[in-house]
Amino acid sequence: MRFVNLPSELQKILKNLLRTDVASPRFVFSGKLLEKNYLFFKEKLNLSDNSVFFSVKTNNHPKVLQTLKNRGAGFEIASFGELQLIENLKVSPQKVIYSNPVKMPSHLEAAHRYGIKTFAFDTRQELLKIARYAPASDVFLRLRVVNQGADWQLVGKFGADKNDALDLLKQATRYGLNPVGIAFHQGWNNARLKSWEATMKMLLRLLEKIRDTGIQLKFINLGGGFPAHQVNQYQILSDISQTIMPYLRLFRQKFGLKIIAEPGSFLVANTTVLLLKVFAVVEREQAAWAFVDSGITQGFYWIFDGLKYDVFPIQDTDNKEVRIYNVTGPSLDSHDLFGQFELPSNLSENDYLAVFPAGAYTNSAQNYNGFPYPELHEYE
Repeated sequence: MRFVNLPSELQKILKNLLRTDVASPRFVFSGKLLEKNYLFFKEKLNLSDNSVFFSVKTNNHPKVLQTLKNRGAGFEIASFGELQLIENLKVSPQKVIYSNPVKMPSHLEAAHRYGIKTFAFDTRQELLKIARYAPASDVFLRLRVVNQGADWQLVGKFGADKNDALDLLKQATRYGLNPVGIAFHQGWNNARLKSWEATMKMLLRLLEKIRDTGIQLKFINLGGGFPAHQVNQYQILSDISQTIMPYLRLFRQKFGLKIIAEPGSFLVANTTVLLLKVFAVVEREQAAWAFVDSGITQGFYWIFDGLKYDVFPIQDTDNKEVRIYNVTGPSLDSHDLFGQFELPSNLSENDYLAVFPAGAYTNSAQNYNGFPYPELHEYE
């Protein structure tokens, strides 16, 4: 059996599966690995259960959410659809924060009705909306920070300029809201330590100014995006922790602030592998094509934006020769392509392949971030 950086928990599951005739395609998930990642994340950043809010958009499968709920995690949501998932699990509203800085009014109203009291904002218009549909709520300001080093930069669409922070926090109090925190997002899969440290230094300067206004904040929200895709996530989080921990201690001791975070990929990315079966091997124009029984539009849209995944065989073989294959899904689209991969030269029908990591942004791609596909209505 050939593996590419596959956690031992998943290796064990796959070995057992391959002793039977496995139906495919299927996502193979390890709840034990999810729990391990959760505990590691908490330890490295010195966080309590009440400080970790899993980003539901990363993986909204009930098994994932239930496992984290059982461990004591909270949840970060961004829509009415994700609120419904939380309601179905009977999660206490005190364990939920609504981190979308620009919310649909009806979604905001429903969250407030459920009992959620903590909402993100980054503009005056959003403050007015929260004051109307969720009066007297706690609010936290999402700041725009430099995302240099991130695979996906999360700037432009969200985030207030640091120079506007004081005025926005003051406006919150004028609208009858309670400014309780500052949040940021360093960008997805950002391992650049200088970017993390630059944000910490900026926060330190800003907190000094906020304290002089008399506004009493309660927390700093580190956001999500902690590196987990095709990297040694445990080493990188340890490096990030070593870089930012002196600042986090200062935030706690000097300003009395709690540290919270919204991890997503770090907790779930490596907990899942997609098991596929080859149903055709085709030679075309001196190239080999391996057709598999699920494609990139079944949860791997991110390939369109340049994201790479590992695809590898998982069955034992004595064949040492390899060749390059175009691994493609079953649809009638030429862009339904996982990529080019080095696989055994005798790859054939009914062989199994695995796609890894497959735990983040795959299952939740069906109704991404909790927003459903529009319904079809016929008109005469």
